[in-house]
Formats: sequence, C-alpha cells, structure tokens
Amino acid sequence: MSATWIFLLVLLVLLAISLRPRRLASNGNSSTRGENESERLKRLIEEKRAIPQQLGLEKAVVQIWKDLQHYPTWIGRGQAPALVTRAVEREIKPPKYPQRSAKAIDATILGKEYSFQFGEYTLEHNDNGIAADLDIHVGGQTVFAISMFREFNEYSSEWKPTVIRGFLDGDWISSLMQLSAEITERNAKFDHDFKAKWLKDQAKQFGIAVDDKE
Repeated sequence: MSATWIFLLVLLVLLAISLRPRRLASNGNSSTRGENESERLKRLIEEKRAIPQQLGLEKAVVQIWKDLQHYPTWIGRGQAPALVTRAVEREIKPPKYPQRSAKAIDATILGKEYSFQFGEYTLEHNDNGIAADLDIHVGGQTVFAISMFREFNEYSSEWKPTVIRGFLDGDWISSLMQLSAEITERNAKFDHDFKAKWLKDQAKQFGIAVDDKE
C-alpha cells in the first residue's frame, strides 16, 4: 500500500472518530448515572486513550523515533524524508526525574516544530530489559506521551509501546502518520531492492544470466 493510500486511510479514521456519537459525559461536565468522580475520570481517560490506539499512533511514533535519531546526520546528506527539513539533537534533564539522562530531537516536520524527548530507565520488577518514556511536544504542549520497553536480546531488540500516558488531539496526528507512511514505504522499497540484488548475485554465482536493468 502506498504512502498516499495510508495517509488517506488515516484521514478517514480521524473523520470517523470526530463524527462518532458522544455520550453526555464525554465533555467532562456531566457523569453517567451512578458513576462517581473517580469512575468518570477513569472512563474519560480510557475513551481518550482509545483514539490513538485505534489509529495505531503509538506504533507509528515508535517507528518514527527509531528513524528520527538518524536525521541530524541524514539531513546534511540529503537522506532524510522530504517531510523533515530540520533535526537537531540535544541533551536534556527530565523535570520529574532530573537524575536520569535523556535526550531530545527537535525537528521541523511539514513546517511545524516538534520536540521528541526520550529517556531510559530500569524497572525494579523487571530486569529482562529496559524501559523508556517518549514525549512529543508541539507549541509548548505535550501532545503525546508513551512508555516503552525493550527486551535484552542477543541478536536484536526493538522498542515496543506499553502505555499511552497522555494524548491531545490535533493536526499533528495526520502529519506524523504521513511521515510514518513514508518511512514504511521507503523501508519496503529498501527491502525489495536488497533482496533483488542478493538474488541476482546468487544467480551469477551459478552462471545464470541476469538483467541488471530491472
């Protein structure tokens, strides 16, 4: 599926979410009958958390973060996605946990400024990997915050989202989903080209003629 089709699909999902019927309690000013304040808040939080989950936003953001870490170098070489025109890495100290080491990558995506702030930490109850928080800031607000976990693995290890800690709706969603779609399409093309080259090299080892133009 091309990046254009993925982007259009994301827009349709966002439109469906915006038009879906909302219960009276969704505005935060009223509550369901028999529901106390704690139950009301928990329900509203889960309703908000369901939006990025339905979009697959947390997986898209983890994918972007993995790619984004190379952009400060790639931009100077013309290798970063065209949607990203600036990327600068800097060290930060998380306000809640100043003892932790963390970093931020400030990037311009589709003309808007983003700050991706990332910090790793260990979990006392789980020594099989390492945890991390990733927060996205736009216009001075934290628009998306997730926790992640990466298992220790001898061969390879990938960050996986575990909890969505915060979410504010906005047009930044479609921009990041568009960037994620472009990364997916680029990676698929790279994998295809790599496998095609490997196959041709193998064929040559057996004296089989190949068409290098394809």
